[in-house]
Amino acid sequence: MTLREFLHTEIWSKKTSRRIFIAFGVVAIAFVGFYQVDTRWTSPGERRAAREALLQLDTLKAFTSNSNDGYEAAHELAKQRVDVALHSTLTSRDLGIASTLSMYLMSIEIVIEDRTASHKMEVKFANSADERMRKMEVERQQSSNDLQHSNDFLGRSLHSLLD
Repeated sequence: MTLREFLHTEIWSKKTSRRIFIAFGVVAIAFVGFYQVDTRWTSPGERRAAREALLQLDTLKAFTSNSNDGYEAAHELAKQRVDVALHSTLTSRDLGIASTLSMYLMSIEIVIEDRTASHKMEVKFANSADERMRKMEVERQQSSNDLQHSNDFLGRSLHSLLD
């Protein structure tokens, strides 16, 4: 084969171009489909585990202090349920729900600790005439309200996602 014959040989045809464009289109459609499923679909196992964890977290939220009878058992059960929800994730949406459940658990723990500490502070400084103590109590009350609002927001968000 001479150089002239080699240069006239068709290496790339319309048929080859069509095959490559079709393969590229199929891969692009598959990628978009996978992305949509990953970001919008909650797997049934995760939904079930997250609902169970949310029910347990709502039970834990009803405790007014961490010294109540049954708090430790309810807390451990809630931790276990959140861990089960975290380990049953398949998609990125599942992971987001499990992460929000974990944040909700931490938020509930903080609110209950705050309630316990505020009760102790009220008992200790109930008759204090010190202006600084009253100012600190007002600031603590404001931060406690902020914590409670963020906790309620997380709970509402999770209920709207899972119900």
